[in-house]
Amino acid sequence: CYCWGRRRRRRRRVVYERMMRLNVLFLGCILFRVLCAEVEFVPAEEAAELEKQDAAFAAEKIAALQKELEIAQEAAKKAAAAAAAKKESPKGEEGSKSDDGDSGAKKFDGREIAEKSSEDVEVKNNKHSSPVTAVSDKEAEKISEDASDSERDVKNKESETSPITSIKNEEDSSTPLTKNGDDEIEKNEKIDALRAAAESLVQKLKDTIEEESKLLNELNEKLADLKSVGVSDHEDQLSTASTNSDNNKEILEKKVEDPRILRTATWNMAAINNNPFEYWITYESNEGKESYELLMEKISQIINEPETFSEINISVEKIFTNDMFEELISLMKDANLVSSEESVEKYDQIREYWKDDLKNRNIITDFLKDAMLGKKRLISMPDRVTNTIQLYQGGIASRPTVINCFKEKSLSTINEWWPVWKQFMFGEILEIDASVHKKPINMLVPIKKSKYPDLDMAEELISIPLSAVTLAIFDAILVYILASTNIDWQSIRTNMCHALNEQKNPRTASILESSVYSNMDVIFLQESSSAFATLAKERDLANQFFDINIGSDADPSRDQNSLILTKKNAWNDLKDLTKEVLSKFTPSSSSDSSSSSSLSKSKNPFAPGDLVLYSATRVIDNQQYLLASFHGDTNGLATIPIIDLIHSFHKKEYKDSILLFGLDANTHFSSDSPKKNCFCGRFFKEFTRP
Repeated sequence: CYCWGRRRRRRRRVVYERMMRLNVLFLGCILFRVLCAEVEFVPAEEAAELEKQDAAFAAEKIAALQKELEIAQEAAKKAAAAAAAKKESPKGEEGSKSDDGDSGAKKFDGREIAEKSSEDVEVKNNKHSSPVTAVSDKEAEKISEDASDSERDVKNKESETSPITSIKNEEDSSTPLTKNGDDEIEKNEKIDALRAAAESLVQKLKDTIEEESKLLNELNEKLADLKSVGVSDHEDQLSTASTNSDNNKEILEKKVEDPRILRTATWNMAAINNNPFEYWITYESNEGKESYELLMEKISQIINEPETFSEINISVEKIFTNDMFEELISLMKDANLVSSEESVEKYDQIREYWKDDLKNRNIITDFLKDAMLGKKRLISMPDRVTNTIQLYQGGIASRPTVINCFKEKSLSTINEWWPVWKQFMFGEILEIDASVHKKPINMLVPIKKSKYPDLDMAEELISIPLSAVTLAIFDAILVYILASTNIDWQSIRTNMCHALNEQKNPRTASILESSVYSNMDVIFLQESSSAFATLAKERDLANQFFDINIGSDADPSRDQNSLILTKKNAWNDLKDLTKEVLSKFTPSSSSDSSSSSSLSKSKNPFAPGDLVLYSATRVIDNQQYLLASFHGDTNGLATIPIIDLIHSFHKKEYKDSILLFGLDANTHFSSDSPKKNCFCGRFFKEFTRP
């Protein structure tokens, strides 16, 4: 209308003025109605009745206050009489204790006691009001109007009193508020404030407990749903808080278990690794840390930069001399390391090998860093069986070398090392088993071309005496290099062995006894030592948690035996099938053509203890299983043949059973040399075929 009325035409302007008048009248009506809505119109009769009610309420309050005053005055009279009697009686001790526990007597006259009694009564009924002595009729009429205004507030909030705060008495003046009264009121106010704060904290705690209880209930419902579909874990432990207010700090442990689930684990324990210098370690204490780091850095420089250390990178014959070599040959002949009819020929071959090859090599560039010596296992294989030998009655026997924990005698120089090494390898007779006693030199095993194809046939035939020679050279080189650093490496090694090696078997057993693994139904172990199996039988590992199953093909002199741990009371009818399945192996049985060609000249490529196979029946469902644990060779060439063998045996002899296979396959990423390495892709294909 405004925009319309702005037009400068007369007719429209007249209409605009009329409409503006109507708008003003309309707004006035609206305003009047709003004002009327805020006013409560009460008839005269009702107004008079309300005034009477207000007056009656005021009269009641005045009467109550007068009654309180009378009580206070009566108490004052009694207190005055008591005080007069006390003056007449003998004086009491000044140091007697007061009623509230404070030392020293407190004296009150009648006025003070009256005031205190009045204040007590008043605080009890209303902690915010002031003491009152008397009320006159005129004053009652004067406050009646105020009393009527406060009537609604009194009814809605009982803790609040009448708006009367102080009244003067015409006949007597009001009693002043004493200091004790102020203290009492202040004390009560503090108590009330603390009580309110405590109630607030209690309420907050209750709310928190209720919220947590709701969350835990929801979580328990989800776990119940998981349990209904068969998904659970022995180790799922939940703490649920009780919602009972009388016992809300009690925590309950709940486990969700499904017995149908079969839990397994497999672990290569690497029992043969006893070299404390194999990896860099972290020294936790400062003592010896600097020497250790200096030693490791020095050795790293010598190995990585041999051209810089030409005075160290010398020929083998300057360290391991011709005289030492001939002495070693004589000792091997006396030990009957090879058959007498082949002795002359084989030792002549070794002499040629020494003269034409080994003695002329530089100790670092041509010997330690020669990859072919590693691939042929001419050093690692004899080291494996003689490095740290577990004895039948407990304890160990260590070869005098840098790379174990030998500590009986000093190995500071070649001259100190050589006689100790000869005595250990050829002079000591060790009790390996109850009926097995061997010298360490007689523990050396043949190295097979079937497992290590870089080895030629001539080397395979003389592998035992040849590996003894290369092992002696290797140990001599290590002693020489460590001695060249001029650092006390033997003390450093002693500290490392104490921290890392000496407690290896007990710590391994502790891990398997932990809650994570003790609930497993079956555990497959590879490269386990006979000492570990003996130790396990003396601990909870075998007495409480598992049965230790060793294959009939196990070799107690090797630290590379496979084991199967079956949970106690969970399996029945365990039967060792290791020898039975190995007897069925033929090279042609392998589906891997590359492996078959390398295995064609050997009936059995598996070392004793590499495989253990058991049949067992699970108690809970009476289902039969085949349980197998196997440790593959470094190149993995025996992996596919063992898979084929177990698969065929399972299919033909135990087709109704379920196969569980814990396997250290030793597969390789590259497929460039299928005859030398097991390609992981080939392994997956063979392992998953029906």
